[in-house]
Amino acid sequence: MNFVIALQAEAHPLIKNLKLNKKTGKTPFPVFENRYHRIVISGIGEIRSAAATGYLLGLFTAKPEAIINLGLAGHGSLKKGDIFIANRIFKESDKAVHYPPQLINLPFPRSSLQTCQSPCEHYSKDIGYDMEAHAFCSVAYQSCTREIVQSIKVVSDNSSDPLSSFDPKTASNLIENQLDHIHMAIEGIEDLAKSLPTSPVKLKLIEKIKATHHFSTTQSHQLESCIRHACIFGFDQEKIEPILSSSSNSSEFIKRLKQAIEPLQIIS
Repeated sequence: MNFVIALQAEAHPLIKNLKLNKKTGKTPFPVFENRYHRIVISGIGEIRSAAATGYLLGLFTAKPEAIINLGLAGHGSLKKGDIFIANRIFKESDKAVHYPPQLINLPFPRSSLQTCQSPCEHYSKDIGYDMEAHAFCSVAYQSCTREIVQSIKVVSDNSSDPLSSFDPKTASNLIENQLDHIHMAIEGIEDLAKSLPTSPVKLKLIEKIKATHHFSTTQSHQLESCIRHACIFGFDQEKIEPILSSSSNSSEFIKRLKQAIEPLQIIS
């Protein structure tokens, strides 16, 4: 399992719990890892989150792996210390809205999450507020199946406990108190990732598509992700082949296939 976490204080409980070691040598972001887990500390904000997520994707040596964006967030209704998983991620300055598919059952709530350019203290809606998740998803979705890209947040502030009164020293404690739930999410998402290997039928379809158009390495990863995602939501070969036959190149095919699948990704 991989994690993109803004601050080391937020990551510390998981680093300690999973017994991770800091990666040696020069790296653009601090990395903590063992054989099974990896955490990249991004820093605060969308630009840093996007860059750290891109760097993490570059560390993958085989097929795309599961990634969780973990950290603290404000919320309009949940209590301080509560945990939630984002099922809708948006920001006011961007038309793109991300809907991480919720295919596992977890014993904590789902919530919309708004990514803001600066810290938000106006808790006017029944949603969460952070500064990284939208950029994280935008980059991760380029290479990874959406089911295994999730954003999980622990509430650090709300109207009763506003951000102005938040003590940064408590960040680690808030995450640590939710480690049991975080591990439940890790196990569920990892099990889901294991269930997504490409079947012989999917491989045959992918080979047929690649024989029709030239695909770069990056496009091949995107293609495999799209095909896995299409099959999960019942968008089968009979629906894919007309898109293939009417597409003039690989870029057009990937774009049109993504557009066809997009309505199926909205799972509340």
